[in-house]
Amino acid sequence: MLSRLILVTIGLAVPFMAAAQTSSTTSDMNSEDIRSELYGVILEGTTGFEEFWTECIDSNGDTVYYFAGEILRGKMSLTDDGVICFDYEGRQLGGDNCFTARRSVGDQYLFFPADGFGNLFRTTRVIRGVDVCPEEAPALS
Repeated sequence: MLSRLILVTIGLAVPFMAAAQTSSTTSDMNSEDIRSELYGVILEGTTGFEEFWTECIDSNGDTVYYFAGEILRGKMSLTDDGVICFDYEGRQLGGDNCFTARRSVGDQYLFFPADGFGNLFRTTRVIRGVDVCPEEAPALS
């Protein structure tokens, strides 16, 4: 009986410990952070389903999204409270395409759907100092 109680207690505690660890290794980004860190970059990463993507965001917020063999051009906008939205020309990707961002370990980022529904996007590589996005998809790492 005591061993069951200990296992149940451990089982209940582990999710809270994992959440605390994630919170301690990431930090929320506000609109000022996003302006200084996420304009003029190429981001490479994976979705929650481990699908690879690349997004270039030039210094003006013009974007090129490379995913599943497609190239989508668009614009990134930013609200005062730090919500990032992507609007792609001629294509609705479903949903608002709006995210909140968190800094992660090792100069990486996590993007969470602003409405709480959809995929988590995680960067695996960040290239800074991009003035103009390339026409062709850069090679994934």
